Amino acid sequence: MAGGVAGHRRGAGGVGDDMAAFLCFMGIWLIEMRRVLRDDGSLYLHCDPTASHYLKALLDAVFGWRNFRSDIIRRRALAKGLAFKGFPNNADHLLYYSGSDSFSWNRPFLPHDPEYVKRSYRHVEAKTGRRYRLDNLANPNKD
Repeated sequence: MAGGVAGHRRGAGGVGDDMAAFLCFMGIWLIEMRRVLRDDGSLYLHCDPTASHYLKALLDAVFGWRNFRSDIIRRRALAKGLAFKGFPNNADHLLYYSGSDSFSWNRPFLPHDPEYVKRSYRHVEAKTGRRYRLDNLANPNKD
């Protein structure tokens, strides 16, 4: 479908007929997800910026705004030429909700290979001993 999630064409309601149908489907699906999710469980909903704000409102209604944990932004690609006409639209959202305040959290962390750290982070902060690297932060686009 053209135009992002479910077409997102403007219809008589202002939101878009395809988007309204998509949100109706998602509302029913999210209610079922909440029904089967344990109180110590979590839900991660992956979506693009076209529908993320609508889906957040649905999730707040179904899970409760107090069970919102985070909006995790995942960059899909570097900006490239997208930045010439405005801010780039190159990210996805992961809306993270829990079933209650007693949710389980498993820290997503594995230590780096010591050789990789030594090779990639050659500089060491004198006071703290923390490693870092120098990198080019310049815009890759030609202005």
